[in-house]
Amino acid sequence: GHAKPQPGNTPSPEGSAVVTYSRAGEQRIEWAGGTDSGTFEVRQDRFCSRWTTLRNGAESCTRVYQISETEYELVGDDGVYAATMALK
Repeated sequence: GHAKPQPGNTPSPEGSAVVTYSRAGEQRIEWAGGTDSGTFEVRQDRFCSRWTTLRNGAESCTRVYQISETEYELVGDDGVYAATMALK
């Protein structure tokens, strides 16, 4: 079977990464090879994010479920569990 990503970690080209989200709609990622920052927003049941350099600045959206006031569960389009996102 496939190992599930740990909450807060998302796959990146450099291995595991830590992503921090703020209530202001800003995000920051840190991994072994560096850092990047960007913005995100939740539109209905979609979580859409855009990084400055990752994915060449292209927006990416994934399904999201709000599970508490400050926590969301992100689910990949294949339905496989993706990650839990907690706003700082």
